[in-house]
Amino acid sequence: MTAWLGVSRTPIREALARLEQIGLVRTKPGSHTIVSPLDARAAHDAQAVTAAMHELAVRTAVPNLSRAKLDTMREANSRFAAALRHDDAAACANGAVRAVLEQFTPVLRRVVRLRFSSLSGRSSVAQHQQIIELCEAGDAEGAAAAVRANWQTLIPLIDDLPTDG
Repeated sequence: MTAWLGVSRTPIREALARLEQIGLVRTKPGSHTIVSPLDARAAHDAQAVTAAMHELAVRTAVPNLSRAKLDTMREANSRFAAALRHDDAAACANGAVRAVLEQFTPVLRRVVRLRFSSLSGRSSVAQHQQIIELCEAGDAEGAAAAVRANWQTLIPLIDDLPTDG
């Protein structure tokens, strides 16, 4: 693998250790490394924290959003809609929010991909448009509530996952 990636073993080991730390892989030293199965308990935990952090991020970002940032959000939502049509599945200044999201978001990316591979995922474009409109109107509380509602759409998918342990 080191020749294929063009890097030494150390960064590969560090990357795999990070992936194991966030629950995306499991390793058995001297034997194997495998992709972890989706786990309902871990996904529920990650969803709750991620939804709360995104809600906080929106609440604190709305007062600071410029026209350019709002245009960037609209462009991103347009790319998102286009990706969904083709089946190809922010502004917060709070560093602690970003750090927590970096920790928990990878666990949810797999659940998000499940959502976007189904027709139910198509409604997310409209939900994001509503969030953008609330941000533009300066309604931080409304935008935060809409963000929470968007993240809660993952709960039915998570409820269908097996529980590890």
